[in-house]
Amino acid sequence: VMLLAAQVMLLAGQVMLLAAQVMLLAVQVMLLAAQVMLLAAQVMLLAGQVMLLAGQVMVLAAQVMLLAGQVMLLAGQVMLLAAQVMLLAVQVMLLAAQVMLLAAQVMVLAAQVMVLAAQVMLLAAQVMVLAAQVMLLAAQVMVLAAQVMVLAAQVMLLAAQVMLLAGQVMVLAAQVMLLAAQVMLLAGQVMVLAAQVMLLAAQVILLAAQ
Repeated sequence: VMLLAAQVMLLAGQVMLLAAQVMLLAVQVMLLAAQVMLLAAQVMLLAGQVMLLAGQVMVLAAQVMLLAGQVMLLAGQVMLLAAQVMLLAVQVMLLAAQVMLLAAQVMVLAAQVMVLAAQVMLLAAQVMVLAAQVMLLAAQVMVLAAQVMVLAAQVMLLAAQVMLLAGQVMVLAAQVMLLAAQVMLLAGQVMVLAAQVMLLAAQVILLAAQ
């Protein structure tokens, strides 16, 4: 009976050793999965950093575009001011021509020519005012586009920060999984040691039974 019990105990020890080996294999698989997850998290972190750099470059380009739009807007305002000054000069010239026409009937032909030149100059000034208004409108559209680009770059920066945060959380989860795998590996090693002790005890009992 003691011999049979020793054989049963020996068989149980072998089964326990086999279960410990299976547990060690599962721990190794879990450790490999944790390492793969850690590598994926590092790749995600790198992609987030690249996206953050692209967002910063996009913000810089938008700021340059906004500065160019502001310069263009200032130039349009200067051009509009010059056109208004030119229009005022033409109106003064036209008034002087009308006074000269009224005062000097002898110089009627010259005054008419001067009036015609003033009208042509007035038309050119009106065209210049229209061009300045169009340039101001284009500058305002360019400034609005730059503001929209800055907003899009800020949204891209926010998404990159969220992606970086998710990568950090994934790294933390992978580290926790690695720690759990190390604890499970330690438990498997303890289980193997217990199975070896049980096998040794069974061999001693078997030897004693013999």
